[in-house]
Amino acid sequence: MDPMSVLVQGIEAVCVEQGAGDPLLLVHGWGAAASHWRRVWGRLVPRYRCLAPDLPGWGLSEKPDVPYTMEWYADWLADLLEARGASPAMVVGHSMGATIALALAQRHPTRVSRLALLNPIVRGEDGVKAETRLLTKPVIRMLAFPFTRARWFLRYIARNFTEGRAMEEGDLLLIARGTYASMTRTLDSLKRIDLTPALDSIRCPALVVGTDADREVPPAQSDLAARIPGARRETIQGSGHIPILEQPERTAAILTDFLGPGARQARPPQW
Repeated sequence: MDPMSVLVQGIEAVCVEQGAGDPLLLVHGWGAAASHWRRVWGRLVPRYRCLAPDLPGWGLSEKPDVPYTMEWYADWLADLLEARGASPAMVVGHSMGATIALALAQRHPTRVSRLALLNPIVRGEDGVKAETRLLTKPVIRMLAFPFTRARWFLRYIARNFTEGRAMEEGDLLLIARGTYASMTRTLDSLKRIDLTPALDSIRCPALVVGTDADREVPPAQSDLAARIPGARRETIQGSGHIPILEQPERTAAILTDFLGPGARQARPPQW
């Protein structure tokens, strides 16, 4: 996964782009980066033109003073697809990235041809757990933020992210690449989000994937997302919140079955 630099809305972002054919946008979750897709990447690239950005505020991308709401990210991704000549695209999002992907499909329906949501948060009122809500309170988040640079605190934050084993060191340290603004504003937005009223507006084929051991986002959130008209529902066994790291083969199999073989085309313009 070799990154390149892209400029979207005046923001310099890192994006991994590889493969040819139908565009496939992969949107990572909170505290993550494009590298979270590495274990399914090799199964997707032979079929599709894959694009995986480090979202602004995360990873190696620029970290400007912007709203960092789910709606802001959705608009930014719509412009990224336009800038890369990759619209409409099949869109797969995980966790916060799934929330952003759903907002993208609602706000920019012509940009999304297929939509796959892995462990999404659809309604923050009952999708963001009490502990996370506590960490977003103004005084507590100011006191807690310096600790996000300490490995022991990162392990505490990430203890519910996986089920079978602790997160790898590299994935853990990705959390620390977030800024105070990107960490807190995204969580504030997730707490307040409610995408249920517009679920009926989704007209593209949709897939909702949950896991049987997710201790971070309640399974009921995937049930909410499955209200999208005609949505297909799947559950991955033996995985916590991040199936792309814990069950990559099963995750990739479900995704490719839903996304289809992909139309082979010439290589993308930058090659």
